[in-house]
Amino acid sequence: MVAALQAFDAAVALGSFKAAAAVLHVTPSAVSHRVRRLEAVLGSRLFERTHRRVRPTSAGEALAKMTGRGFAELARAMDRGVGPARPGALKISVFPLFASAWLMPRMADFIARHPDIELSINPSTRLVDLDSEAVDAAVRSGAGDWPGVTATPLMALETTLLASPSTAARLGVREAADLASAPLIQMTAFPGAWPAWFSGQGLAWIKPRQTVWVAGFEAALVAAEQGVGVALSLWPVCAQSIESGRLVEVLPHRADATMCWLVHRPSDAAHPPLTVFKRWLKTQLKALPTQDGANASRHLLERVAGG
Repeated sequence: MVAALQAFDAAVALGSFKAAAAVLHVTPSAVSHRVRRLEAVLGSRLFERTHRRVRPTSAGEALAKMTGRGFAELARAMDRGVGPARPGALKISVFPLFASAWLMPRMADFIARHPDIELSINPSTRLVDLDSEAVDAAVRSGAGDWPGVTATPLMALETTLLASPSTAARLGVREAADLASAPLIQMTAFPGAWPAWFSGQGLAWIKPRQTVWVAGFEAALVAAEQGVGVALSLWPVCAQSIESGRLVEVLPHRADATMCWLVHRPSDAAHPPLTVFKRWLKTQLKALPTQDGANASRHLLERVAGG
């Protein structure tokens, strides 16, 4: 019956008996047979079968919650090991900008301090079900009022506009209205980001004369560094790019956005690797820049423009 539950769980996750078969290294007919056997035992139809796809019925969705939780618990138990001397592994789901611009540049410090912890970082914006996925914690932005989890605030996020020093000097942006003639870097994952920013400034959104589309915040930073245009980003996640001089803030103010949180199951509060990671995060957060980055960017911009 375990094999049948495994086949069912894979088919739900992948939406296809063929894809589930490839993952399990069996034939699609074997997956279909196992699911039919499971349906016979439970007395309920578990899938709606369409052309090349399968979708769980209401009974299938209820079972999927249980199988997902069960297999996730098994995966976490295997990752953590059975001996008290082994701190084990820590799997964290992190939104991509935080992963690439803030967390990864600091990973060498964590590894040097805690070489016995196997840290796995999965950049993703997808909502994570901590009850049914093999993830120990997640870093997400939002209100932090998610039911059934422990949410620890990490940092307040503010929107800011970034460009390379030479691009900012060439554009000469002094107020939000000046952006109408500037090339703006837009994000397919967040198409409403720029319109929302303009609305927050009390301005109507007008399609810019020049637009370049990239996937998300992290790609927008790279494009801005290459002189493509003006990117919308989040302070203080982007602080290192500003401190290094690769980017400057083109306007002397930031706008409140949201909060960044570390989220985990209440039952994992005493999990040793998670406790160590939270303590390390707290130390890193204390070192966040306190200077007015916008003024620092402005001084750099003035030097570039004057040179």
